[in-house]
Amino acid sequence: MTTPPIGAMHAPPARRGWAPVIDWIRIGADVAVVVTVAVMVWIYFAGRSDAEHMRRQEMTASLLAMKYDEALRGPQQRVNKYFTDGRAIYDKAYVARLAGKPYPAQDIPPEVRADLQKLTDYYTDIASCATNNLCDAQMVDLWFKGDIHDFACHVYLVGLPELRQNLGDNYGAALLAYAGKCGPN
Repeated sequence: MTTPPIGAMHAPPARRGWAPVIDWIRIGADVAVVVTVAVMVWIYFAGRSDAEHMRRQEMTASLLAMKYDEALRGPQQRVNKYFTDGRAIYDKAYVARLAGKPYPAQDIPPEVRADLQKLTDYYTDIASCATNNLCDAQMVDLWFKGDIHDFACHVYLVGLPELRQNLGDNYGAALLAYAGKCGPN
């Protein structure tokens, strides 16, 4: 018997019967397993994304429900009455701001100060929720942007300087940053 030269290729022995079919079935099963796992991973991540979006929408809807809750309606009405009745104070603060002069802090009644703080905290929470992607930003813009802007611009002139005396210089900063430009800056 002679040995084949080095590097010579031998054809594998021919497989007979069902062996080739079984090989193809195994290959098909392996591909099916890989495809199944890939689809399961895709479904898992797509489901997480949808659930996260729904959670953001639920959070935004709960903030909207709080807006119409009596716990916030009373403070909103008292603060609106304070700004309406004390329009001269607000106008003087606005004119001082236009002239670039500081306007001295006002002596705000304690109940109005507490209401201002409650509303500032509420609107700051909404602004932070949208900024940090915890809420649906489109819904927040649609439902709250105007209210936040109006409140922040009023409180910026009269109210926030008084609250910052007790609560720190950064109190309400996130609210003002979200609200944008208020009057002449």
